[in-house]
Amino acid sequence: MFLKAFLILLIIVISFQNSYPLDLSELIGLARKHPEVLSIKEKVEARKARIKGVQTLPDPMVELGLGKTNGMTDGSLMFQQQFPYPGKLSLMGEVEKRQLKMLEAELSAIILEKIALTKKDYYELFLIITQIEITNRTKEHLKHIEGIANTMYATGMIPQTDILRIQTEISMQTEKLIMSEAEKESIIYRLMWFDIGLPQDSSALEVSFPSELIPTELKDYEELQRISLQNSPMLKMVEYQAQMGEKEVELAKKEFKPDFVSSAEVMG
Repeated sequence: MFLKAFLILLIIVISFQNSYPLDLSELIGLARKHPEVLSIKEKVEARKARIKGVQTLPDPMVELGLGKTNGMTDGSLMFQQQFPYPGKLSLMGEVEKRQLKMLEAELSAIILEKIALTKKDYYELFLIITQIEITNRTKEHLKHIEGIANTMYATGMIPQTDILRIQTEISMQTEKLIMSEAEKESIIYRLMWFDIGLPQDSSALEVSFPSELIPTELKDYEELQRISLQNSPMLKMVEYQAQMGEKEVELAKKEFKPDFVSSAEVMG
């Protein structure tokens, strides 16, 4: 179970040894293979296999007996099969099916969460990189202006206070760059570790961005609310949990009903 998840994660890690800039769609593809997602998928597969098991009859019992009567060896072979009260097996299956639905809804919720976090950090990274580029250009312009100001000060055209103001502004831009670079690194590693689930010893992630961003169509609040209520995995989980509770109550009532046991014995 865990071997499959480990191999998938290993393939992802190896692919980053020869990394290339990833766009948003590729990052979302990695987020869908997040270790948390793979873990829930394994639980879903295990639950699917369990459904068939709980709906089948218990294993039959076979008993072999040997004994002696008047110096002669006698043997017996007995078969025994338990039959749960009618309706029990089907209800147990229904409970398991609701648990499976809950796990599938949980899986959808985690996938949506990872995709949302990936998109959020992707565009935050795009924003901070753009800010760094603008700050660098501003700093270069200020340095150019500082050179002109120094020449003008040397000829007595401007006071020294003007140069000091320019140098103060350059220092502020330098400090802004340091803070922006630190924020950029924080976003990159948050994107790597938490959003797409790469190991912490992976090499730094390279991300590509579009030349321009195309705004998506805006929807009003009522439309967004309707879509959310209709498609929310968390709301579906609550619904399936309520259904499972109803089936568990029905099953509990049948627990008071007796099971049946059929047996046959062959003597020889």
